[in-house]
Amino acid sequence: MIQNPSLNTHKATKQAIVIILTLVASMFAGYQISLVGTEGLTPFIALAAGAALSYHIFQRPYIGLVIIIATLPVDSLLPDIPYFTSLFPVIGGLTILAYMVQRRREGNSIWPTRWQLTYTFILGFIIWMFISNPTAAYRQNRSIALYTYVQLFALVALTVELFKGERNRYHALMWAYVVTCTYSAHVAIQEAAMQQSSVAFDVSGGVGGLSGINTSARYYTIAFFLLFYLRGNLKGMQRWMVILTWAAQLYLLQGVVVTGSRTAIIIAFVGVVLLLLSPTSRIKPQRVLMPAIVIMLVYVAVPGEVWDGMINSIFPTLEEGTDTVATRYELWDAAMNMVAEKPLTGVGIDQFARNVRAYSNPLSPMTKVIGAHSIYFSVLAETGWPGFFIYMGIIVSSIFYALRAAFRLRNEGDKNLAYIWFVALVVLLIGGLTKHDHYDKLLWLMFGTCTAVNYFLYDQQQRDKHLPELKQVA
Repeated sequence: MIQNPSLNTHKATKQAIVIILTLVASMFAGYQISLVGTEGLTPFIALAAGAALSYHIFQRPYIGLVIIIATLPVDSLLPDIPYFTSLFPVIGGLTILAYMVQRRREGNSIWPTRWQLTYTFILGFIIWMFISNPTAAYRQNRSIALYTYVQLFALVALTVELFKGERNRYHALMWAYVVTCTYSAHVAIQEAAMQQSSVAFDVSGGVGGLSGINTSARYYTIAFFLLFYLRGNLKGMQRWMVILTWAAQLYLLQGVVVTGSRTAIIIAFVGVVLLLLSPTSRIKPQRVLMPAIVIMLVYVAVPGEVWDGMINSIFPTLEEGTDTVATRYELWDAAMNMVAEKPLTGVGIDQFARNVRAYSNPLSPMTKVIGAHSIYFSVLAETGWPGFFIYMGIIVSSIFYALRAAFRLRNEGDKNLAYIWFVALVVLLIGGLTKHDHYDKLLWLMFGTCTAVNYFLYDQQQRDKHLPELKQVA
């Protein structure tokens, strides 16, 4: 049956609005708690909020995943939950339960419909993490590492099962994520305005929005690219919505600039290049001109001193190892020293910070080390060469699924959907060169979305298989 694209657009928008209203209510509750404390949140209000959230998740389990990902840019506004590290495990538990209930109601198994290669690598990484250093896997640092990665495995598997072949769910996720990122960018821009004096904003410090400088900059960059997809592939979008998406992109780019993250500027440029290399791109003039216009508008809007300070600092810091890059070089040297001494097991998952001073040249006592500032050096130092290659298997298999779908699917919208998640994943992975977010929820969601788009290819293969039979019947 052929669906009306405009109806799909309205459905996705309606679902996104429900999710966004839920997020706004949660953030408002968090804000109230920050003012009056937990005693100001009466049991009735807490019960009502929990019941509403549970109802929506049990009606549509994928909403739980959308809320988890969409709240990442604004998680500092969310209330803390007693006996839990944050609200995320609570929502995740509700989502898993809702998924199981839904599958049982439909008479289906709760296990994945298809076993994906990505699952094999994730399971292998968890097993290796445990057998290579059981003490580290169970040791309490930020959290219990083994439990964290089991949760991430569940996040990937649920993403695949709940989003496979469901375009509207992807679109609802994108809209909700874009809205929260735009709000976070607004906070960052306001922070930058407050720091300004008679001199232009000092980019060496930057502002963090609601999630820290590097994290916020990456979030805004991903949202910027998702808007390109939404505007170009959703039919029936009203003109005011088109204008709004352009305005949001300008705002997000301005948010990236005021964070002062040089890595984000680089990955934004790489992402635009990747978009122009899309399998559906025929390098039309508007595909080149429109991003150029957006970039020029941001360039004009931002003071020249900001650009001069940022551009002039990128290459010298990389070459000379000055600024924070010098500390990163020292941490990466320490990571290589760790794996040189323990090439098979590493020092143990999540144990880089505990061991860094024993494997490095004396760091400044004022230097606070929380990680290796790189996905790849962190995984290598903590799990050894076997763990590193297994983790790279997760990355490569996810990219393979997304690219295969992007180049083999015939439907242009589905091709673009697969390719935009590939672009988003690559952007995060490049950003991971300077940030140790190998356990980041957004990164693992993208492992799931890149794997899930492969189901569009499965559906196409099934249609091709039955097409001769349909023609014969006709």
